[in-house]
Amino acid sequence: MNRQPEFFQPDDMNFHVIVASPEDAIYIDAVKDEEVDLDEKFEIGAIKEIIYDRDEDDFYILANKYQEKLGFFIIRLDAKDPLKDSMFLTKWKNKLDIGDASLNVLRHSNKDQS
Repeated sequence: MNRQPEFFQPDDMNFHVIVASPEDAIYIDAVKDEEVDLDEKFEIGAIKEIIYDRDEDDFYILANKYQEKLGFFIIRLDAKDPLKDSMFLTKWKNKLDIGDASLNVLRHSNKDQS
């Protein structure tokens, strides 16, 4: 990493972690003793937020750059294998720099009312 990390996001068991600064993001699997350079793999930069969703066992990354272009980009990563089912949820190139951002997961529970 080129500078001090600003983000440290573990899963529930602390076996899988993402450590990141705005320019660099590294996924660490303590069980397999492996690392993945996420900013290089997904071509992202200007990372603004990282969260872990315990219900789905996924990490979410909000970035302001993709392929050196400004925009709004959200990636979902499987906590146990970030390269398996990873996908961009949003790829919106808009030439705007995000100042302050946060990510939240919103769920709707459909329960029968009988």
